[in-house]
Amino acid sequence: NIVVMGSGEPMDNYDNVVRFIRLISNEKGLNISQRNLTISTCGIVPGIRKFAEEGLQVTLALSLHAPNDEVRKTLMPIANSFKLKDVLEACHYYFEKTGRRLTFEYSLVKGVNDNLEEAKALTELIKDQHGHVNLIPVNPIKERDYVQSDRKAIEQFKNYLERHGINATVRREMGRDIGGACGQLRKSYMDKEKKVLLISNQKNFTAILTRQNKYPDSLRKLGYLRLDRKVIPRQTGKPETANHLFSYASLCS
Repeated sequence: NIVVMGSGEPMDNYDNVVRFIRLISNEKGLNISQRNLTISTCGIVPGIRKFAEEGLQVTLALSLHAPNDEVRKTLMPIANSFKLKDVLEACHYYFEKTGRRLTFEYSLVKGVNDNLEEAKALTELIKDQHGHVNLIPVNPIKERDYVQSDRKAIEQFKNYLERHGINATVRREMGRDIGGACGQLRKSYMDKEKKVLLISNQKNFTAILTRQNKYPDSLRKLGYLRLDRKVIPRQTGKPETANHLFSYASLCS
């Protein structure tokens, strides 16, 4: 199975995502069945409708996370651009065009979207949709004060949905201890002060800076000296092009 989801919104990288799907599922590629592929979106309405016309058989997952626009706006900034009514109409259109049932991702945040009133509202919202709800106990991240719903609340929410005809599952938790669970994935070096920055990709422009007073050992070992805010190679004494420096920056990150 392959899932395309996360901080990189697939519908904002539409052409490459569709090309990837066609390549990965082609018999001359990896020949993976399209039914084993899932594309997750935060709800880009034009992208969903366009995707429905591609003649693909992949599963579409919607990051829903709330039963109404008001709560969803507090959780997802994209909700300020696309109303739930329009998003769900696009999802229904995807089902009509492809016959593929959808997955509705719903992260449970204690005191925000996890009570039975929200479960009732969610049931009403998607009762005419073809798909199931994937309940996700929210994982802690430093940028938000979200608290995971307790096990009892999660089970009550799930049971309410099922009693009212909505298929629901609870996602198995993995990777939280290493910051690799759902919602936690990030490059750890982004949080470090000792980081090499490529500040320009303009040709013939020396472009490596550091956030520390001394340049990294990895640059020193490559034969680079730091002069003011520029880094030049020891041997030639001339600034390298940014394209050349980028490969060094990658080694240092």
